[in-house]
Amino acid sequence: MYQRKKRKKFIYIYVEISNQQFMQTEIDFEKWKKKGKKKKKEKFSSVDRQKKKKIMETI
Repeated sequence: MYQRKKRKKFIYIYVEISNQQFMQTEIDFEKWKKKGKKKKKEKFSSVDRQKKKKIMETI
């Protein structure tokens, strides 16, 4: 349940950018999910925040 919530939030952040960027995000997220299975939940929120900052800078 936790991952589904996070995933929705993740998609919301990127959906307004462009299809290409959106697809890239999906791929990055899948990679992160595979890598991050052993990591604690809080780790994701910091990754999330960094990505948001990068998006804000590019717009």
